[in-house]
Amino acid sequence: MNLKASLITILVLSAVVLASASAQQSARPSSTQAKIDALKELRDSGVLSEQDYEAKVNALQGGSAAPAASTGPFVWPGVRSVEADDPKFQMAAFTLAVPSTWGFAGEIGISAAGTCHASDPALKFTMQSPDGLYRIAELPGVAWTVQGQARYMQFMARQGCPPIQIVSAADFVANILLPQMQPGARIISAQGPGPAMRETMSKRYENDLNYQRMMSQRTGNPVGSITLDGTRMRIQYQVNGSPVEESVAVVVECTSMPFSGGGMSRGCSVPDGILLMRAPLGQLDGFMAMREFSALLNSIQANPDWINRRNQRNQQANEQTIAGINQSNAQYQVQYAANQKTYDIINAGAAQFNQNLIASGQRAIAQDQEHQARMDHEAHEYALYAGNQQENINPYNGQTVVTSNRSAQQWVSNDGRYTVGTQNGVNPNDYVGPGGPTFAPMIPKN
Repeated sequence: MNLKASLITILVLSAVVLASASAQQSARPSSTQAKIDALKELRDSGVLSEQDYEAKVNALQGGSAAPAASTGPFVWPGVRSVEADDPKFQMAAFTLAVPSTWGFAGEIGISAAGTCHASDPALKFTMQSPDGLYRIAELPGVAWTVQGQARYMQFMARQGCPPIQIVSAADFVANILLPQMQPGARIISAQGPGPAMRETMSKRYENDLNYQRMMSQRTGNPVGSITLDGTRMRIQYQVNGSPVEESVAVVVECTSMPFSGGGMSRGCSVPDGILLMRAPLGQLDGFMAMREFSALLNSIQANPDWINRRNQRNQQANEQTIAGINQSNAQYQVQYAANQKTYDIINAGAAQFNQNLIASGQRAIAQDQEHQARMDHEAHEYALYAGNQQENINPYNGQTVVTSNRSAQQWVSNDGRYTVGTQNGVNPNDYVGPGGPTFAPMIPKN
């Protein structure tokens, strides 16, 4: 996986500027120029490293042969004390012991400054032998996001910072560090952390876990899950045509944090910097085994005054971070309460609306039923009128009896078999013989 070149900021070492006269080049035969052009194409296509290209061109041009790798053991030339300054605080941050004839450059710096992969300020230095074959260097680490909320990841991708699926130290060195620092290097081996690195990782884990717990108590956020992975990778490449080998020591730390609404965020970094140790091919193990080498690494001491300034700055940064988190949490709670209130109002309004809708529907149904009943009644009345009929109530059983409407009085027999219409108050019972039915007047309906 490729990152921008700004992901790793390499501190070029040079405490001494060496001047050399360039020889006047004679005209080259066309065949030599063709070979150089072919070498240039191989270099531009990535087949040859810049060092290999220069060495081969130098040989074609009849220049002096590249210096051979050292075969004898390294002889320490004595040491001198140097300082690495912090440009921000304008003071010495570290003191180191450097071989007396070596070049040195060092300061407190940031890798990938100004990008989304920027590290925290840390010591970066390089000390290098005059022939460039021996080197000890340390670079500040970098940071990247592995997983996050979808919208945040989309936003970061638009800024040129997509998620990077690397969580192991070996993958970081092979896929990010080497392609940018030593693209022509060959990986010889990759080992896990040794005793010194394991001790560093253990201290880092405890410190960062305690920090997570403190932040959790101060902000109410959960404690994140921390994992650390270390590697000691051995690589080979050439410096000015001479084969060298280098040890690259890196620890990668990843922290996972659950989201309040579900899901997980995960970010990784190289928190303790990148340590590089180089020597001529076959000399690295002996070089690192020398007691002077261990004494050199142990000579790196921080200035107590600088430590106090840095701690004060970190404390202020922590307080600002905590205040920002608490403010964000408070705003979230206020927004949540407002959203809940709005939700309750909407729910209450929806419930009232539903009740009103039900009542309105019931009224509409009743009105429709009433209207339909009235229409049915009017239609029925019109049908009776058109047929010269009327409806009457049988006083014996309450049933409806339809008769002609041409008589003023309608009568029904007690057995319901006969109806009689009369005018002018005539009573049909006056005309019924003994044993005949009895008639009663019916009540007109409506």
